[in-house]
Amino acid sequence: MKKMLFLLAFVVVSLTTWAQRYDFQEGQFYYSINRDRPSEVSVAKDYSYSSISGEIIIPSTVTHGEYTYTVTGINDNVFYNCSEITSVSIPSSMITIGWDVFIGTAFYNDPSNWVDNALYVDNCLIAVKPEVAGETYEIAEGTRVIGEGAFYKCSSLTSVTIPSSVISIGYAAFADCTSLSSVNIPSSVKYVGFDVFDGTALYNDASNWVDNVLYVDNCLIEAKLDISGTYNIAEGTKVIAEYALSSCRSLTSITIPSSVIGIGSYAFPSSVVLTDIQVESGNTAYLSENGILYNADQTVLLCYPGGKKDGTLTIPANLRSFGDGAFNYDSYLNTIEWNAVNFPDYSKNIFPHWPYVSTLVIGEGVEHIPAYLCNEFSSTLRSLTIPSTVTSVGQDAFAG
Repeated sequence: MKKMLFLLAFVVVSLTTWAQRYDFQEGQFYYSINRDRPSEVSVAKDYSYSSISGEIIIPSTVTHGEYTYTVTGINDNVFYNCSEITSVSIPSSMITIGWDVFIGTAFYNDPSNWVDNALYVDNCLIAVKPEVAGETYEIAEGTRVIGEGAFYKCSSLTSVTIPSSVISIGYAAFADCTSLSSVNIPSSVKYVGFDVFDGTALYNDASNWVDNVLYVDNCLIEAKLDISGTYNIAEGTKVIAEYALSSCRSLTSITIPSSVIGIGSYAFPSSVVLTDIQVESGNTAYLSENGILYNADQTVLLCYPGGKKDGTLTIPANLRSFGDGAFNYDSYLNTIEWNAVNFPDYSKNIFPHWPYVSTLVIGEGVEHIPAYLCNEFSSTLRSLTIPSTVTSVGQDAFAG
């Protein structure tokens, strides 16, 4: 039997942890959970790292509570100015290396760790010195990750060859390489960061843009803000870069082809005009339901179009996370039907800002109400339905 309850009966006052840069600590490191891929974590910055000396070994997996996560990232500036770090080991699970991660360490400052003016750590390219990069550069065979800003301001660089081992190209990896006009992106790449070619000759050459959209090989890099209406992403596209369509606030509908296997964070516009995102049948990585973009198993809601006029959002049973930028404009939502049965308790609030939601219905079969669920709409919540199957409530689930 369902019970109709009001918000005040469930308010629990306790400290919040919204300001944390991380979700949990295990061993030597702090970690943040990847919102787009919640089975993965990145090493997060903490000031305690300044006391680390000698070698650091990033693990490939980490277990916290009942979950084991794959370590796939190192966030920006994590070991910045940790002057006593002398060596680094990075696992093959790594996908992203943030900005200035190792600058100021003894490891970074030791010339013997640089080969031909490039710094590699295991299978990750961290940095190439701008003043001596040369006109052409072939990234070493076996490299999997090109770190954020790796070639930043290598102004003499004209061409780069990327081997087929590379799976990710970080934010601004080639930004302000003003002479760079030739680069290949192999089909092995699954992730491309924001502003990856900004300020390059390739980016600035109008002939490389087709109908105001820049593709490099099978990657959609960026679209200019003046495209509008319906946009069908080119057949054969495998990767949509971070923020690729974010400026296109006149788009009403987007269709993703079956070939796409990777979509960066904030790839779509935050707009009250966008009403529909469709995924072609046969895509094994993503799906669309009622115009809403999810990953294939619906564990992550990736983008809710801001122009949808539906008053009710039904959360699927499998959901475990909301992707970065999943919600922006959602002024029409007034009811959330929450059916997620295995949504974890995060150590800080990851829920979208739902400013007009007044009704929350917890679905039959849900046993746990996750921490911080109502933080972003507790002031507008007027009606709450909880089934008899609920046996526990997470921290600050109704606070705010």
